[in-house]
Amino acid sequence: MAFARTADGRVTARGTAANLDYRRAGGQLNAEVANMELVPQSGSRLAAFGLLRFAAPHATGELQARHGNAWGGVRFKSTRGDRGATDAVEYDGDLIHGDQPVALSGPGYVMNGHGLVMRTDGSSLSLSHGVTGTLQSEAK
Repeated sequence: MAFARTADGRVTARGTAANLDYRRAGGQLNAEVANMELVPQSGSRLAAFGLLRFAAPHATGELQARHGNAWGGVRFKSTRGDRGATDAVEYDGDLIHGDQPVALSGPGYVMNGHGLVMRTDGSSLSLSHGVTGTLQSEAK
């Protein structure tokens, strides 16, 4: 099943799910084998990442409350080359967080931790509990 979300006349998110149950009255969403693409607004902090793709075997959410969960092996990748994987995340308004091992990589970095807190506008990302990784500085 395919779905799309629009705002101000433009597609802001689209995706597919093997099974999708959406209750419009309560804004409740349950999905299995969910794949979603977010199209960042031009000029936003997230725009630098390009198209953002997320995948999870299971996802639930309450759209009006801006709350949701994804689990069973959550994956992320961006057009810029960023990638991430963790077992589960929770979405609460302006934050995405989790307490499971997480692996991130992208242009100039590789990082691992045992938890994450990320602002949905892309302004900050914190890993916790035994963070390891490497950063490559740009050549001058």
